[in-house]
Amino acid sequence: NVAHGSDEYEDVVRALGDDLVDLAARAGLTTYDVGRNDLAATFHPGGPDRMLLDYVFAPASFEALEVRALLDAPLEEVANCPPGYARRPFSSDHFGVGVTLRVP
Repeated sequence: NVAHGSDEYEDVVRALGDDLVDLAARAGLTTYDVGRNDLAATFHPGGPDRMLLDYVFAPASFEALEVRALLDAPLEEVANCPPGYARRPFSSDHFGVGVTLRVP
């Protein structure tokens, strides 16, 4: 994962060229948030508490019908959590991105 806005992200964007658009960035999504995701808070290595870590690049000619965060809520029940784990379980330390596209 490469944080949106970082030098590394800008290198990725330049390498992909002008014909591809980052739909997650354009939608203004946040996929890493230590305030909303207890797993992220537990293992937060430092740096920003909120950021876009995930992206979906698509040709600019594709129409994005829907762009949304996925897996951005705690799981209802998770069996076999470690004893004493009092935080809400999440499927990952960052959320996913789902996109529905219309291809011309």
